[in-house]
Parts: sequence; C-alpha cells; structure tokens
Amino acid sequence: MALNSEHLTLKTDKIPCQEISDPSVLSRNPLVSVHMITYNHEPYIVQAIEGVLFQETNFPIELVIGEDCSGDGTREIVLEYQKKYPEICRVITSEKNVGMHKNCLRIEKACRGKYIAYCEGDDYWHHPLKLQKQVDYMESHPDVGLVHSGADTYHVESNRRLRWLPKPINIIEDDKMFITILESNYQIKTLTVLVRRVLLANLINSYPDFFSEKYLFGDHQRWLLVSRVSKVRFINESLATRTVLTESATHSRDIKNVIRMLESVYELKMKFWTKFNCPQELATVIRQKHYEAVLGVAFNAMNREVAYAAYREMKRQGVRPTMKQHLFFVGASNKMVNTIIRLLMRSRSKVVEITYR
Repeated sequence: MALNSEHLTLKTDKIPCQEISDPSVLSRNPLVSVHMITYNHEPYIVQAIEGVLFQETNFPIELVIGEDCSGDGTREIVLEYQKKYPEICRVITSEKNVGMHKNCLRIEKACRGKYIAYCEGDDYWHHPLKLQKQVDYMESHPDVGLVHSGADTYHVESNRRLRWLPKPINIIEDDKMFITILESNYQIKTLTVLVRRVLLANLINSYPDFFSEKYLFGDHQRWLLVSRVSKVRFINESLATRTVLTESATHSRDIKNVIRMLESVYELKMKFWTKFNCPQELATVIRQKHYEAVLGVAFNAMNREVAYAAYREMKRQGVRPTMKQHLFFVGASNKMVNTIIRLLMRSRSKVVEITYR
C-alpha cells in the first residue's frame, strides 16, 4: 500500500510537550495515527486503549495518547500500556495541565500517519475492523477527505446502552454538506472519524481563529472546515461506542453549563456564517435551531428563567417562535402543561433530546 510521503506539521504556540515512547520499536511509517486525548478517565481508559489494540489491520498504526495531568490513576495506566506495547503506544504529556484545546493540538502535531482517527479516553471502538473498513474506503477514494460511521451510545448513570441501527441515508450533495452541518441537519461523531492528516493540518494552520479556547469544544470546527473543501462520506454501520458521563465537557446536569455550551456552539456557527459569506437565510436557520435547543433545555429542566431569557432574546433578534418553541416555552414554567406535552410526545414515540451539535 503506497504511503503519502508529504509531511506537514501543525503550528503550535510552544505548548508544553514531553513524549514517552521507544522510537527503536515504533513503526517508521504508520498509515494511521490514533489520536486519544484523556483527562481523569481512569474507569474508561483501559477499554479505550484496548479498542485500538484489538484492531485487525493490514497496515501499521500508532496510538498517540495525550495525557493532560489527570488527578486520578489515568497517567499510570497509559504509561503501563506504553511499556507493554512500545511498538504502538506513544504518550504525550507535560508537567502541568494544558487544557483540552492545547492537548488536542499537540497530539495532532505528533501524529505521523497519512490518516488520523479519533477516540477520546472515555469512548471506545467495539468493531475490530473499524480502521480497516475506513482506510480501505479512503484509499480507493482519494477525493474524500473524511469518513465516519454510526456509533452506539452508553449512558453511565443509567447503565443503559442504546444500539445504533443502520438507517436509510439521505444523500447530501458534496457542495451542500458544509451548509447542512451548519444547519444542524448532519452530525459527525468524533469517535468515528478518519481524516486525512495533511488536509486537516492545512486547515487548522489556515484558520487558527476557529480554534480559540473561548469555544468549549474542538471537534465541530474541524469537521466543518473539512466539509468546505473536501468530500465527506458515511459508513452506515456502528463501529464505535460513545460514553455519556454524568459530567463532561459536553454533558452536564448543571443547566448553566449546558446553556454555556449551546451559546458557544451558536457563536462558532455564526462565525462560520460570517467568515465564509453564507446566505442570509442560513443565519435564520442557525438562530432557530439554537433557540429551539435552549428552550428544549429549559423545558426539560422546568426552568422558567432560562425560557424567558431565550424568548426575550428571540424577540430582540426578530426571530419568530415556531409552535414547538412556543410549547417548550410554556411548558418550562407550567408543570401541568409540561406533563401534557411530554405525554403527547411520548404517544407519538418522540423523545425530547437536546444535542450540542
């Protein structure tokens, strides 16, 4: 299999970085670099690493783990795996915590493969051919920049696993993928992604302002940028499992944290809309989806204050509430109405689910 000899590294601002690895036994030319950031993932990190190690491939891989000074036993576990599997594992760390964004960037910079696959320390790949299936597709479709798949979801608090089932795919034209993601009508789950490393590095270097630490996440902007300049493809199969923790960077019981995340997503999307001169009607769609998410959170939490604040802001921006948004608004402050709406939605086999993307 021919390897891409082009080597482009990311520009980083002198992020503290110390590598623990054994170059004498590592593959000199891994085709895939597995990008794994981890912080306080002691209960999950073993499964995440094992999901990579049990991959069946006909090409060399490397696992690059960014351990960001965890306060639990995560560091000890990843270092033990590096000792046990020095031909695959590299650990990138530092003396002080650098935060999610810098940890992610320094791992991407360290990756050497033609492709980068992502799996955070609390997720895992359950299919042994996850990488092989994706690489086979990318190698035979050089015009595709990113491939992803379906994923199961495991909820830690309820010990409940939601199986992902193959579903009919609505084919999205390549020149509309970027807009469709901005409209929140298409979702790419990071733990399922395989992307061309040089393509991604070029985009991150070209648009550093999209990777400011003011954004509370780092994946969404990556896939949006890729979708602007390259084809994105989907494998209609579950290849990985996403773990939903009680508290994490993208999931929280604290409604203030949830609203902060939604506001951050909204701010990023509007930045994309402005930067790339998107159609005016797209801004309306982005705003509508944002306020529907905020009002949905207020409805689920029965939080009248959040609902009224969202409604006031919608009025200020000239956003006309939809029927669904109005029901969420009323149900956020009236328990009887809330119960009736939930019963109606349940009777139609619908679940009120608010996503960050």
